[in-house]
Formats: sequence, C-alpha cells, structure tokens
Amino acid sequence: MAFQSRVRPLIFHHVGYTFKSNIVLYPHSLLNITVGLNNPFAMYLLRGEIRWVRGKEPDVCIGLLLEDVEGTDYDKWTNDFADAFSA
Repeated sequence: MAFQSRVRPLIFHHVGYTFKSNIVLYPHSLLNITVGLNNPFAMYLLRGEIRWVRGKEPDVCIGLLLEDVEGTDYDKWTNDFADAFSA
C-alpha cells in the first residue's frame, strides 16, 4: 500500500524515529520516509520497520527502527546526525 502523509516527529535518533500520525500503521510494516533538515537544508530518504504503535486514530504514536538498505540515505543520515542535532 502506498500513501503520503505528513507526520509530527517526536524523537529523532540515528537508528530510529518516533512520530505522531493521524492514521494507524501496523508493527512489522516497512515504511519509506523522507526527512528534511535545515541549516543547511538536506533531505534524507530512509527506510525502517515499524516496531510499535500506541494510541488510536487520530492520535497515533509510532516507533520506527531505521534499516541500512541500499538506495537510501542511511549512511549519510548516521554520519550527519551528530552535527544536525548537537547543541
């Protein structure tokens, strides 16, 4: 199933991502996400497995474990992460 939805990030980590969504997604599903960061602006195409889901529509929290998959920006994300989120 393919869909596009904006989500609200709650927690970023170099190996995972927690976000709020208005739709339910299911554990063990694979999800492609695009994360845009600024200063300077950069886009990262990432892929992960949904590990847990809490809540119900329209207030759903989802935990995503990122995977190092060919064709994604996983290596760039992990290399740039410390700089992007350092104080």
